[in-house]
Amino acid sequence: LKSWGYDLYPCSDAAADKGYPQCGPNSLYNQEPPGAAGLKDRERSQLFQFYEDLAPVPGPETWHKKGYTSKDCTWARSHKAVPNPRCNTRGEDGTTAGESCPDMDC
Repeated sequence: LKSWGYDLYPCSDAAADKGYPQCGPNSLYNQEPPGAAGLKDRERSQLFQFYEDLAPVPGPETWHKKGYTSKDCTWARSHKAVPNPRCNTRGEDGTTAGESCPDMDC
């Protein structure tokens, strides 16, 4: 990662001797003691902020087949064929059962 331009340094003196772990500017080492409440308000990376600002992915509680509110993730998983042909079934929100329902055998 260093060769790609990331700012990395050994996390401690022991890490310097071993060569790992490496820490970066957003690592938690040396910022606060473990479990400190102050870490909740620390500066976040641009990548973290990008993902934090995305709309939440609909969960299995809300997904259902388009036009059929009774056909939810439980219905989609109930088909026993592998791969499950219901994986590509579109939901009301535009996602497929395979995208929105956990534990699908797609």
